[in-house]
Amino acid sequence: MNEIIRYTIDAMLVIILGIVTKNLIPYIKQVLEEKANAYVKNWVQTAVAAAEQTITGSKMGEARKAWVIKLLAGLGIVADDAVNAMIEAAVKTLNDAGTVIAAQVDEIKTEG
Repeated sequence: MNEIIRYTIDAMLVIILGIVTKNLIPYIKQVLEEKANAYVKNWVQTAVAAAEQTITGSKMGEARKAWVIKLLAGLGIVADDAVNAMIEAAVKTLNDAGTVIAAQVDEIKTEG
């Protein structure tokens, strides 16, 4: 009788572990992917801002992008399509911010 109870408990534990594993592993994977994407996005934004600040002059976009990709590669981040899209988005964000600031400066100049 004790053996039957022990085997029943073992079977129930296996079932419970299977259910927990089935639900827990995808959740952990999702959380890790979100953290990895946030890490990459943060470094892309930082690298793009640094390239804009460090490499001066007009028509230097390709040199800046190469510098960003080299910096990211040093961090173990491969410049695949997703990372390239993040780079382009970060550049657009900086350019848009610069346009807004320039418009505000022009507005201040015309008022003063």
